[in-house]
Amino acid sequence: MIEPTPTVLNLPCGMKSTELERSGRMDPEVFRTHVLGCVPCAGLVDAIRASLGPATKEFYSPRELSNYLGMSSRSIYRLLHQGTLPHYSFPSGKLGVRWRDLEDWMSEYRTAG
Repeated sequence: MIEPTPTVLNLPCGMKSTELERSGRMDPEVFRTHVLGCVPCAGLVDAIRASLGPATKEFYSPRELSNYLGMSSRSIYRLLHQGTLPHYSFPSGKLGVRWRDLEDWMSEYRTAG
C-alpha cells in the first residue's frame, strides 16, 4: 500500500511543519507547543478555525482533522487513542471528533499573544 505524501504546513514564522518532526514524524506535542508559544504563529489556531468555516457537519474523521490541522493522520490517531483529543467510536468502528470538542481542545492550548 502506498502511503500518501504528508502535508507540509508553512508556519507564519517561516518554519515548515517538517522542522518540528522527530524521526520523520510530526510530534503533536512539539507542534502544539511551537504554534501556541510562537508570536507569529499565535493566530494559527484562529486561521485553522477559519479554514474549517462554520461547522457544516457535526463529526469530522481523523483524516479530515489531519488535513485541517496540517498533522499526519498517525499523529491524529495517536491523540485519539491517548485520550488527548475527545472522540466518539461509532458502531461501524469509525472514529469521529465533534466540532465543539475540537474547538474546546484547541482553545485549551491557546496562549496569549
